[in-house]
Amino acid sequence: GSGSGSQLLDAAAAKAAAGGAAIVPATPEAAALSAADADDVPVGAPVCVFCARGAHPVCGRLIPVSPGCWAHVNCAMWSSEVFEKEAGVLYNMPSAVRRSVKKRCAHCHLPGASVGCFHKKCLAAYHFACARSLGCAYTPDDGRSTWCPLHAPLKAITPLPVRVSRSVAVNRSLRLHRADEGEAQQAAAAESVLLQVGQLKVLRLGRPQPARPQFHERHQIFPLGYTARRRFHDLARLPPATCEYSCKVGEHAGLPSFVIAHPTEPGLCFKSSTATGAWHALVNRRARVHGVRPLNLTPAQMQLEGALFFGLAVPAVAQLIEQLPGAKSCEGFHPRYSRPEAMQKVPPLPKSTNGCARADPYVKRSSQYKAAHSVYHRPFLNRGAIQSHKEKEEPAEGEEREGLLLRRREGESRSVGQLAALQSFSALQKLHYNVRVGRSPIHNWGLFTTCGIPKDAMVVEYKGEAMRNVLADLKEKKYGEGALRGQGGDCYMFRIDPETVLDATVKGNVARFMNHCCHPNCYSKVIEVDDDRGAVTVRRKHIVIFAQRDLEAGEEIMYDYKFGVEKEKIICHCGHPKCLGVMN
Repeated sequence: GSGSGSQLLDAAAAKAAAGGAAIVPATPEAAALSAADADDVPVGAPVCVFCARGAHPVCGRLIPVSPGCWAHVNCAMWSSEVFEKEAGVLYNMPSAVRRSVKKRCAHCHLPGASVGCFHKKCLAAYHFACARSLGCAYTPDDGRSTWCPLHAPLKAITPLPVRVSRSVAVNRSLRLHRADEGEAQQAAAAESVLLQVGQLKVLRLGRPQPARPQFHERHQIFPLGYTARRRFHDLARLPPATCEYSCKVGEHAGLPSFVIAHPTEPGLCFKSSTATGAWHALVNRRARVHGVRPLNLTPAQMQLEGALFFGLAVPAVAQLIEQLPGAKSCEGFHPRYSRPEAMQKVPPLPKSTNGCARADPYVKRSSQYKAAHSVYHRPFLNRGAIQSHKEKEEPAEGEEREGLLLRRREGESRSVGQLAALQSFSALQKLHYNVRVGRSPIHNWGLFTTCGIPKDAMVVEYKGEAMRNVLADLKEKKYGEGALRGQGGDCYMFRIDPETVLDATVKGNVARFMNHCCHPNCYSKVIEVDDDRGAVTVRRKHIVIFAQRDLEAGEEIMYDYKFGVEKEKIICHCGHPKCLGVMN
C-alpha cells in the first residue's frame, strides 16, 4: 500500500544520509516526471535495464546487453562496477545489473541506480540522468570515478559528459541474467524438467505407438511428443559458447521426425527421419562454422551418438520410456532395462538327486556355464557402448607388472588411524553378524546388511592371506590364466600398505563379495588393533569397511574398487545414474 511505500522511501533516504551523501528530497514533480517517462514508452519497445526508460537524449542510445535486454550507453559506461579492459568493450555488466535492482536512486527513490559515489563512507547511488541533473562530478582517470556534490574533490569535473561518439559494446561472453526475473520464473515454470542427466534435460516423455512399427526398434522406442533439451556448442556464436538445443520427436508423412532446433536462431534447425540423421547434420554444420575436424565414426557409433544426443539411449531415460503405457505392447520390441518380474527373480536352486546335497558328487562347472545360468543383471552403461578390441597387442614384461599393480584395489592408507572403540582383536570377530551373502542385481553374488547400520559405523572386516607384492603379482597372473576354474577366474586382492597385500581369493571371508559402484555407500579404512590371541599382545593392521551413510536392513554393500586407468576396460554394471560405464 501507500503506507509501506512511503516507509521504504524514508528508510532509503535515512540509510543514504547516514553515509554522508548529499540527498535531495524526492519531490512529487520528480516522481511524476519519472512515471511520465515510463508511461511514454510504447508497448514492446526496448527499455533500459537500469533507468527503465526508452530512447532518452541524456542517457544516450540503447545498446544490446543480452537477448531481450538493453541499456543506455551512458547508464552502462558510468556504472560503478563496469570497466573497459579493451577500448569499446564493457566488462562486469552482470554485477552492475544485479546491484542496481536492489539499489534505489538517492534523488528519485526508484530502483536501478548504478552510478555511485567513490567516497568510502558514501552510500548514495543515482541514475545517470539524476546524477547529471544534481551536478555530480567525475575525475578524468581511466576508472571514470564519480562523486556526489558533497564529496567531489577539487580536481573533479562537472557535469557528467553526455556525448559518446565512439563504438561501445558489451562483452557478450558474459552470461547476464535479466533484472526482471518475472519472465524467467514464468519460463522455468512453463517447462518443468522431469529428469536431468548431465547436460540433458527431459521435459516430456511422449506416448509410445504400439500399432506403428516405424516408431520403435528392437531395443529402442521413439515416443511421439518426446521433448528434451541438450546443451551443445552454439553455432550462432564463437567457441566456447554453448546453448541448449531443443530435441523433439514428431511425425511427418506417417514417419517419425527428429528435430534439433536452436533456441534463438530459426535458421539453425535440423530435421531427419532418424535421430542419427539430425545429429549428423548438426555436427557437420559445426565442422563448417567453427572449422573443426569432422568426426570419423562407424555407422554403429553414429547411431549410438544420435540416440544419446536425444537421450533415448541414456539408461535412466530409456528405463522410464519402457515403463510408459503401451511400451510393452510394441511389436518386436524387447525391453532392456525393465524386464518382467518373472525374469528378474532369482532362479530356484537345483534339487539334489540323492536327497542330500552333501551326498552328491562334486561337479566342476566352467565359467561359461556359470555365466549362462547366472541371475539376470541390467547392463547399465551411461557413456555408450565400449569398443571390443579383437586384436590386442601383447604388453611388455614391465607394462604387464605395472598393469597388475594398477588392477589391485588400493586401500586408503592415508586414513590409517587408531580407533578408541577397538581395543582388542575379539571386537572385530562380531562384525560378520552385520552382513549376509545373497544374489545381487549388479553381478551374481553380493553382500547385504542384516540390520540397520548408522553412518561411519563398522560394517565388516576384509580378511585374506597377507603376502608381499612380488608373490601377489605372481598369484594374480596365475588367477588370470584360469588356475581356479571353479571360481570363474575372479581375483580378490586388497592392498593394506605399500608392502603388504591381502589375497581373499582362496583364504578370505564374505567381504570379498562386495560389488563395485561408482557412487558407493561404504568406504575402507586401515586400522591398527591389538591381537590378543597369543601369549603376547601384538598390534596388527586390519582393513575394515565403514558405512558412508546410514544403511537400511537388506541394503547391498557397495565399495569403489579404485582401479587404475588401463587400456583394457572393465565394464561397470552398478546401475547408478552417475555411473562411469567402466571400472578402470
